[in-house]
Amino acid sequence: MRFEIRVLGQIEVVADGVVRPLHPQSAKALSLLVAAGRPVSRSALTEALWEPSEIPASDGIAPLISRIKAALAGSGVSVGSKRGSGTYALDGDPRELVDAYRFERAVDEAVTSLRAGDDEGAFAALSAAAAQWRGRPYALWGDDPPAACGDHARRLEAARVRLVRHVAEIGLRLARYDEATALLAGPAGAGQGDDDHVWLLGFLRTLRDEGSSSAEEAIERRRQLTGTYGGILDRALKLQKLHDDGIEVHRPPDGMDQDVRQPEVPETMVGRDDDLRALLTLRERLPGLVAVEGAAGAGKSRLLAELARRSAIIRPHTVVVSCQAGGELQPWRALTGILYARLQRDPTTGDDPLDDRTSHGTLNDFTSAMPGSTAAEGHERLLTLLAGLIRWASRGGGLIIAFDNAELLSSQACDLLREVRRELGDLPVGFVLAGRPEPKAPWWQIREVVRTLWPLDSPDVRAWLGEVWGREPTDAEVSAAIRLTGGLPRRLCEVREAGGDLYLLPDPTRRPGPVPPWLAAAAITCGGGDIDAELVAAMLGIDPAEADRQLGAAVASRAVLTHGGGLRFRYELWREDVLNALAADPGLARRLNRKAFEVLDYRLRIAERVTADLPVRMAEHARAAGSEMPEERVATAYLAAARAEQAAFANASAESWARHGLRMRCSQATHFGLLMVLGDAQGGQGDMHAAGECYQEAYDVAADLPLLRAQAAVRLARRWSDPGQLDQQILMLLDQALDGLDGLADDTATDLRAQLSGHLAHKATMAVSPDLLTGRSRQGPELARRTLRELRPDAPAEVRCEVLNECRWALYDLAPPSALLSIDEWLGEAAADAGSAYFDSEALMALALDQLRLGVLNPAFATIEKHRRQITRHPRPLGDWLQMTLDTLLDLWRGRFDQAEARLFDEADKIVSELETANVPPADTLRQTWDAQVYWLWRERGELARIQQSDMAGRIERHAFFPIWPAAMALALAETGNPDEAMFWLTALSDGTGGFAVFPPHGWGVPALALVAEACGALDEIGATGETLTAIAARASELLDTHEREMALAGWPAVLMGPAARFAGVAATVAGDLPLALRRFQVAADLLEGFSPPQHARLRHDHGRALLLAGDMEQGLSALRVAQRTARDKGMVSLEARAARLIAESG
Repeated sequence: MRFEIRVLGQIEVVADGVVRPLHPQSAKALSLLVAAGRPVSRSALTEALWEPSEIPASDGIAPLISRIKAALAGSGVSVGSKRGSGTYALDGDPRELVDAYRFERAVDEAVTSLRAGDDEGAFAALSAAAAQWRGRPYALWGDDPPAACGDHARRLEAARVRLVRHVAEIGLRLARYDEATALLAGPAGAGQGDDDHVWLLGFLRTLRDEGSSSAEEAIERRRQLTGTYGGILDRALKLQKLHDDGIEVHRPPDGMDQDVRQPEVPETMVGRDDDLRALLTLRERLPGLVAVEGAAGAGKSRLLAELARRSAIIRPHTVVVSCQAGGELQPWRALTGILYARLQRDPTTGDDPLDDRTSHGTLNDFTSAMPGSTAAEGHERLLTLLAGLIRWASRGGGLIIAFDNAELLSSQACDLLREVRRELGDLPVGFVLAGRPEPKAPWWQIREVVRTLWPLDSPDVRAWLGEVWGREPTDAEVSAAIRLTGGLPRRLCEVREAGGDLYLLPDPTRRPGPVPPWLAAAAITCGGGDIDAELVAAMLGIDPAEADRQLGAAVASRAVLTHGGGLRFRYELWREDVLNALAADPGLARRLNRKAFEVLDYRLRIAERVTADLPVRMAEHARAAGSEMPEERVATAYLAAARAEQAAFANASAESWARHGLRMRCSQATHFGLLMVLGDAQGGQGDMHAAGECYQEAYDVAADLPLLRAQAAVRLARRWSDPGQLDQQILMLLDQALDGLDGLADDTATDLRAQLSGHLAHKATMAVSPDLLTGRSRQGPELARRTLRELRPDAPAEVRCEVLNECRWALYDLAPPSALLSIDEWLGEAAADAGSAYFDSEALMALALDQLRLGVLNPAFATIEKHRRQITRHPRPLGDWLQMTLDTLLDLWRGRFDQAEARLFDEADKIVSELETANVPPADTLRQTWDAQVYWLWRERGELARIQQSDMAGRIERHAFFPIWPAAMALALAETGNPDEAMFWLTALSDGTGGFAVFPPHGWGVPALALVAEACGALDEIGATGETLTAIAARASELLDTHEREMALAGWPAVLMGPAARFAGVAATVAGDLPLALRRFQVAADLLEGFSPPQHARLRHDHGRALLLAGDMEQGLSALRVAQRTARDKGMVSLEARAARLIAESG
């Protein structure tokens, strides 16, 4: 007999489901003993059961205890009292009898299972706990229970809240909404509907069953209740966005469909123990990659499912992705959806790893094909996104990612796998690839450890049949089964017995006669995934009743089966059989593909959002429709597919679709669009030359389409132009494109005009000689200022970023750095709005450069560190080079010459050399930056003589059109004992620039003048004086006067040379104005504030020399001795020798 003591809800004693009679007072007494869990005194029982005025005159407790004992008779539990103690307690072990005890124990077990990662075990325990809860604990007591009952009731209610939350968590995590909701629909979930977890559970059921509109209404109702879109609503909004983009947000964490096992499939996996063991071994040896190859039907998918099942509790967990048609990177998109949806479904996961707009922008681009998506900096962004999500998913024990149907992996998908593995490094993440043995497939080239699934042998076939049949098969039956199936598991599923003979069920897709239209339409549209029954019906033009009949016939034929609320072919091989049969009727195939295109095109036109795979599916149908469709329409479909793939970072696929489109006869606008997306795709793959040719052709094609022509001109303007030189062709194109926009005033034209003007302003100010500028280009700075004034505040963020960046560079040499800070700030805000890692990096670089030039060094160093974090989190083209340049700049500034040398002659030189070998346009500018830093390193170490022994001398002569290099050469010659040659270079520079009149007032003009001043000082110091030198020094001193409170910064950036006041002081010293020189040296000292030992050494040297010339021997010698000691400590041998010489000469 099974007994229960119930205190959850009504207080009852139940035996074999029958409630035993119990007086209310006895029930209360029993509940008090249960709640206390220890002996209760007679007085406490009396006080709890009766009001003072109602206490019985005789003993009222004993009769109650007798009734309780009677009710519990046969249960193994009774009520006892120690003689003389005056107390009562439950005798025996009531833990199994009392529902409250069972409830608490089950909840505790669930929590333990959750901590161990066993969601299934936890859900089972929570289900058991929920079954105990029938209502409010100790309800018989009403609102004023005794203390023991009240305390226990509160603990029980707290446990119920945990139960509700954990049930919802597990339902969300495992995507088992219905089971969790059913559990919470009972008494245990009463009154908990406002809990965040429970609400999200209901929201996802609504999203799944009723769609986005109903889900939006649920979100709005919740927002009105809470007053915010934060917290759980933020997760709901992200999940809805993924759903709208066609991502399956309801997949369980292992990615597997929750299929019901068919009776012809053994419950245990047969004949694959060694193969499973190999996969389980991978779990212990992460990172790694195992490939599983086998013929169709060999059991690859079942093997992966078993791996996932074995990984459900013990980490590392496994996630399985099925490769299908639908785009070049479909498997990675599916993986991203599974991981990110899992993250958002589970409120226990903590902070979103995609915690900035740039990461979410990348996710949006990858999962969505909406117009406006862009893949700028695409590959680096995608790699960062994938690596970040996988790192998050692998926390706490690692992760195994399995790609099923790996023969469908594209080349780019395989390349991405290599790069993701390289990015993850030693992180405990493994990969399993399972596919057919097709040596020409890209996945064949990346296999490492390989397992081959062979057909099952005789013992395995015997085990298979025995488990399915429930009896031991005979030897003859085993032999017959092998003869019929070849030992392939899929075909073993088709074995049947009749009259003692075995036979195979007929293949429903290989029957004689024409292919059933419903199966044909399903086969060409499902792409290896779920069948869209509505699409099939629309293609065939049949009414709902006929559609249901044909669908039912397909299910009855066993060709398709239902699973998880959807439909699919029972085996992918059967879908392929249908397609092969359809090849015998090409006319039908073309017509069905045309109808598929038309139905999908209608959906596309009425859809609010476009799923990422839809344009590619439509292009596939358009291609297969052949002559059934006009070429213009086919080309347009190819263009849409190319744009969708390029926006989702699949550049190789985008290039392929664009090239297909360009073979079609199509309209001018379509031809233009195909050329543009082809250029974007080629640029995304690093072929900037080919991209430029496409943009130029697009520009020519759009000769009489001004808006399109302007777009092509903007793309052309983005290509690299070397600083110091004018690109006359691009200036002409920009002028023409701007002229074409005259009279157009809509927002599109206005924004294009701003982009063109920004580029024109920048390109026009890149020359070092104003004699080269003509027409509108001559007014570059004013054009930049006007463009900034006219830039629409509500222009798209990407447009604002581009315009601000170009205009800032247009003003870099012509406006003081203080005037550019507001543009830097504006650019940073626009980059944040755009979620652009590239422009965020540009904004940080711009701010750092201007802070350095202004001498606000601590904020500048902080900005550089922020840029380092940005580049690490969101890599961009040449981002590592930029940060490396900044690091070398800081090492040179701080006197860490060994570190600077190691970086320059190893990693930095390697990057530049590779770019030079590949003839990449920025290579020359990067080499000049490298030369500048090496030059400064040699200068600080007193090794400038090495210039003449290296290739740098030739490069300086080749770049002599840029005034900063002749000035650098003059200084190098002066400091290496070649005064005549130094004066030649210095005089030629002065004469060729009208006494430096053509130097810009800011930008590169400041470091060039600083080098001129330094060269004058070096020549003066070794006695190479004269009127020419004095005049040149005086001119440099005059031009540097307005920069006394700034730093000289060479390059963009290359070298932080030091306070402009020091160089101005050196020039004033040579010019003979010692009071001015001494004042300037004090300004320089104030700017340095102890930041740079090398700079302090040079300042002390220059200041000391000026003091000596002014007659202050004591202060001068003191400064020179400090300079000498610091130079010796830092290995600045030339400066040490110069200081020693001055000391000796003055001694």
